Amino acid sequence: MPIKILIIIPNITRSAGTERAVCNLANILSKSEKYQLTILSIKSANGNPYYQINNKVKIIHCAVSVKNKLLKRIQEYRKVKNICDSGKFDIAIGTYSAINTQLPFIRSIKKKIAAEHINYDYAPFFPKIVRRIFYSLLDAVVLLTTADAVNYKFHKNVVVIPNSLSFIPKKQSLLENKTILSIGRLAYQKGFDRLIAAIALIKEKCLDWQVRIIGNGEDKDKLKKQIENCGLKEIISIIPPTDKIEEEYYNAAIYVMSSRYEGLPMVLIEAKSCGLPIVSFNCPEGPSDIILDGINGFLIEKDNVELLSKAIITLIENEELRKQFGKEATRDIDRFKPEHIGLLWEKLFNNLLDIS
Repeated sequence: MPIKILIIIPNITRSAGTERAVCNLANILSKSEKYQLTILSIKSANGNPYYQINNKVKIIHCAVSVKNKLLKRIQEYRKVKNICDSGKFDIAIGTYSAINTQLPFIRSIKKKIAAEHINYDYAPFFPKIVRRIFYSLLDAVVLLTTADAVNYKFHKNVVVIPNSLSFIPKKQSLLENKTILSIGRLAYQKGFDRLIAAIALIKEKCLDWQVRIIGNGEDKDKLKKQIENCGLKEIISIIPPTDKIEEEYYNAAIYVMSSRYEGLPMVLIEAKSCGLPIVSFNCPEGPSDIILDGINGFLIEKDNVELLSKAIITLIENEELRKQFGKEATRDIDRFKPEHIGLLWEKLFNNLLDIS
């Protein structure tokens, strides 16, 4: 009998990092006959995952049409519990704190895992306390970085498993196109306002370059207005998400990440795999696990927009350095390959279920 695994996520139809990571994990595990995968999408009523997923993976939508927040939470919990009770799952993996704090009370699931995608330090005080209380009742906590693991000393079984590559590159960028790439949800967390501000500081030195920001989100109009106010309409473009994201990496010469906080940024792993030099704020957590400062990219003091702009212009003006960084970027990419990540998850499952 295959091991029945349930992955619980807010909304599998969205095009964001957690959704991509969940689809990647489901694809990795569903390749093996050992596992039977189901994804439970709490906030969606229907629709397909934005990212490609193996047709062996079952998708269950769980949205409730109630406006009152408290009643909505109660009804969501009841629906999740009923699905778990009827599914007889061996393992449940919760991908966000609101569901992870409920998992201990669903007794029909044999083993329960909290898989965090945002670093602990960024959470407000009360949610931190809630995690300390309820996560201790779970069988394991999976984190993306060793730095974040330090915050979970209160738990007996903390395991670090990074996100996997979404694709294996067919080629490497030649780093010759005068294009700067940045990808992510157009929201406060991703800090695209800081990227625009950094480009504004060096505008006169990069007039023949293009900055492509790829994503959708609540800040789209605000960012477009900022671009216009800074006189950068000829340099910076905001592009909708694309299913040809590999081509975007291949056609870029520099990758920039200006996030305020992260878990383990998928985009940096993908950029590395395509041989792109990276400029990133050293925000908590993740960039320092991926970038070796001065070797395959630049790690910039978080929130320092001026230093970010100086690092960008350094790579713009130095093609030889870009290519040196790009060559170094691919040297340690094996640790993010799907087969390696799959083995780490398999080891955790075997330990939890006492399979030798």
